[in-house]
Amino acid sequence: MNIQLLLTHMRQFIEPTPEEITFLESGLIARPFKQGEAIVKSGDPARYPAFVNI
Repeated sequence: MNIQLLLTHMRQFIEPTPEEITFLESGLIARPFKQGEAIVKSGDPARYPAFVNI
């Protein structure tokens, strides 16, 4: 999984160590969404945090 976009965004605020980046990569799951598809339905609890690039 390519996490460069997420890292670029994070680096605006912090500079993660290589160990932190490795840990982050180990827990991320890429999931493509179709345009207009809802990530979470209204009223349903979110099961995962999400980073969405618009």
